[in-house]
Amino acid sequence: MLEICYGSAVEGSLKVAGLRNTANLNFDLSLGDISMPITEGDCPQRQLFFQVLTDEGRCGPEKAEKIWQKSLSVLRKLNLPAGEGKPMRIWVDETPMAACGLLFTANLLWDSTAPLMVVRCPKTEIRPDRVVIEYRGWGEMAPRRLPGFAQTAVPLDRAERQALAHRWQTLMAENSPLRAVERGEVVSVSTDYYDDRLRREFPQTTCTVAELIGSAIGKQNICTGDWFLAQRVRAFLSTGELNMVEENKGRFYSSVISR
Repeated sequence: MLEICYGSAVEGSLKVAGLRNTANLNFDLSLGDISMPITEGDCPQRQLFFQVLTDEGRCGPEKAEKIWQKSLSVLRKLNLPAGEGKPMRIWVDETPMAACGLLFTANLLWDSTAPLMVVRCPKTEIRPDRVVIEYRGWGEMAPRRLPGFAQTAVPLDRAERQALAHRWQTLMAENSPLRAVERGEVVSVSTDYYDDRLRREFPQTTCTVAELIGSAIGKQNICTGDWFLAQRVRAFLSTGELNMVEENKGRFYSSVISR
């Protein structure tokens, strides 16, 4: 069984859980230009990939290249079990990255004869003490619990794969700068989609960029990555909606800002 996931946090959890035959699609297809194929050479997703990974010194160009090449190898790996008819299990949640990843994968494998199953992350759980736990993604789930959820995998038949593939083709044609999940469906949206929710967390006095982003993700249920939200904070600074109080050059997240 090949375990397909979206993002290093989920891949790490799967491996800790003992599900080691993983294929991590590390492309965040909720962002940027998706009208062109992901290729070995220069393409819009490669440019975005390197921009995200090297921002704030997260990693150097050489390491980013290694991660990019590993991600490309995953695409090649997906085609191998499809040809051999080996089963695949996709771990999906409602984060835009994973939701887009499912559509992308369905489009890639829509005519495959290989068994393809989906494991969906529960949105909520009720503990024995009646406390309700909400999950935004598999990365928030204890790894030891994942093998149990693997048994809940639901097969995707050919018609369902084609429907998902058609949705991805529509999104590719729309090619908006951003994609989000609304009522369980991936939709094309503009770059200011999360702005109002970010504004609700503007500080009364001052805070760091990291504090603003963390508060917005936690309190406003924003599921996109922190990198994109940091770009929106930069946009607010450029228009004067936010002010730079103390800039930390090279460490934007540590800069102090005010409304």
